[in-house]
Amino acid sequence: RLMAGDTSTRWVIFGHADSGLTSLVLFAHGPGGLQDLLDHLDPAGVQFAGLCVVASDGHSQRLKLVSIFHASSSAPIRLRAAATQQKSAVASMLMTAAHVHFEVAAVTDVTHDDVAKKLLASGGAHAATSFEF
Repeated sequence: RLMAGDTSTRWVIFGHADSGLTSLVLFAHGPGGLQDLLDHLDPAGVQFAGLCVVASDGHSQRLKLVSIFHASSSAPIRLRAAATQQKSAVASMLMTAAHVHFEVAAVTDVTHDDVAKKLLASGGAHAATSFEF
């Protein structure tokens, strides 16, 4: 849904459903942009998130996927350690199409400017001139 152009889902957040850290579940999803996603992240938790951004170059629009691994320094060490070991597997299963990746300890560590800079650096021949978050 994220990359299919379905505007009812522009972002998703996955996290651990149990104390055994054996399964990931969809915690939240929504139609808003980056700020909406950040507002739904647990500032004291550990989550995996994906955000769809529209990149425009004046002639065309392309969807770009942003992957975010958020591991709060205030989250239990056991949870952070388990998630850190799982992040490669999660990224390969859930975020294989991601154009850029972020690893952050605080929700405030991801900004519109940071995302735009990374997307521009990862772009191809037709660089985007604007991004819709």
